[in-house]
Amino acid sequence: MKNKSLLLSIFILSTFVVSGVFAKPHKARSNDIKRLVKNIFVNLDVTEEQKQEIKSFVQSAKENRKKQQAEPDSYHSQMQEFLNNSRFDEEKARQLITFKQENRITNQVERLKLKHSIMQVLTQQQREHLQKLKYQSKSLKESNN
Repeated sequence: MKNKSLLLSIFILSTFVVSGVFAKPHKARSNDIKRLVKNIFVNLDVTEEQKQEIKSFVQSAKENRKKQQAEPDSYHSQMQEFLNNSRFDEEKARQLITFKQENRITNQVERLKLKHSIMQVLTQQQREHLQKLKYQSKSLKESNN
């Protein structure tokens, strides 16, 4: 009985650990671009040309994301196959984890590329003003905590 309890506990714990490793990215990551664009449009005096350029960057990134999501994702089927296998294959587990990590890195690079493109549209004065706004916002949040 004690062994069964221990095995059940280990199984439940490993399920939580595995689900944490393979969880989808937090929603806040996708919202940081929205916040940046909103902050630029509301707080900076950007020209109509700058607005259009920023909107085109965001739209292009959105289309690229949709294309990637439309591609068949064999990861989930491979994960199910792995979990349903009667024996634990450490090499396969490492491959699955590496694949997921590489996708995360690719997505983060794409987000940084988009942020960089947006920042390059702004003038030096606009960038400095945006940095001041970020610093003020951060200071305000820290003083409220």
